[in-house]
Amino acid sequence: MTWELVSLGDVLDVRDGTHDSPKYVTEGYPLVTSKNITNGKLDLSTVSYISQNDYNKINSRSKVEKGDIIMPMIGTIGGPLLVNEDPIFAIKNVALFKFNNQTKIFNKFIYFLLKSPIFNNFSEQKSRGGTQKFVSLGNLRKLQIPLPPLPEQQRIAALLEKVDHLRSLRRQSLKRLDDLVQATFLEMFGDPVTNPMGWDTKLLEDIISPDNSISYGIVQPGDDYPNGIPIVRPVDIDNNFVDISNLKRTSPNIEIKFKKTRLTGHELLISVRGTTGITYVTNSKFRGFNVTRGLAVIRPATTNLVFLNSFMQTKHAQSYIARKTRGATLQQINLSELRLLEVQLPPLHLQQAFAERVQHMDTLKQQMQASMKKLEQTFNTLMHQAFNGEVNWKDAEQAVAAGQLELPLGV
Repeated sequence: MTWELVSLGDVLDVRDGTHDSPKYVTEGYPLVTSKNITNGKLDLSTVSYISQNDYNKINSRSKVEKGDIIMPMIGTIGGPLLVNEDPIFAIKNVALFKFNNQTKIFNKFIYFLLKSPIFNNFSEQKSRGGTQKFVSLGNLRKLQIPLPPLPEQQRIAALLEKVDHLRSLRRQSLKRLDDLVQATFLEMFGDPVTNPMGWDTKLLEDIISPDNSISYGIVQPGDDYPNGIPIVRPVDIDNNFVDISNLKRTSPNIEIKFKKTRLTGHELLISVRGTTGITYVTNSKFRGFNVTRGLAVIRPATTNLVFLNSFMQTKHAQSYIARKTRGATLQQINLSELRLLEVQLPPLHLQQAFAERVQHMDTLKQQMQASMKKLEQTFNTLMHQAFNGEVNWKDAEQAVAAGQLELPLGV
């Protein structure tokens, strides 16, 4: 089925927030920027506040209303947020898609289109900048989108919304497993902030094997070599499930300089650039791989890796990492700071007992992660089919109703 292609700005009111820098105040109205929209959610924990006069001035041009969509235009481009409640904030350097009196456009259809490969490809082609990527308002208005009839837009959005909701439920289940691991850690070892059981403590640098200092990975991964060395990036471990079959690869020659970060399959990876503090324990499948500069490689001499991984996810460790993370356009923590993190060290046999208790939960988690991966693939397949007019509605709706979302749905 072929639908009419239209420019987004011709059928929709596409604006952005203020470009000015109003004076911040201690109490006032939130000024939402791109950094306050993460993975399609509004995070006001680090928001800055502006006066009522500045709030009114910005909103005279760029007022956000219920039913609108806002989206980062700078840094991590995309990740739209559909505004479901009457907002009380202003925006700066954020795209705003307004749906006032629209009879041809359904806001949820546009919401999912902005999460689709159509927009991802557009963003990669049109984004500019060095370390701080951005996409212009003019280019957003020129974005070519397929425009099916309104009832078809609503049908597509309803299907994708159901699958998206199921993805959310799976993520919540994975989060509950992570919470259970942390609860088990606190039950056995107490809160590292107060160290109520009086465990010995050492700096992170003092528990590392003498032959393996904490190291950054490859500075620039370079081109993708089909037969090169697989490299792990922070984005690859962001959901704590690494698809090793889909890693980028770099030239084998680069290992001459980066031997220290050549993986053995028995180390802890931690993100030190961008979103800092994400951790991952490797296994034998990673042997011979390498990592980018966004990750540091930690190889403890005797400390159990499962224990250390859970310790690094405690509020104590994450708060330390957050305090030591620096940078305006690119957040990062220096290894010199990371090495000084104080680690509580219960006896090794207790660390191993903890690891054994976690093993069963990890097995269940791996099964759920594999299922989640298939669900993500199905969602992406449906997105591709939906915006190209290729959905087999009977098969798709039956699969959603039956919960069989790992099916390839005709692909």
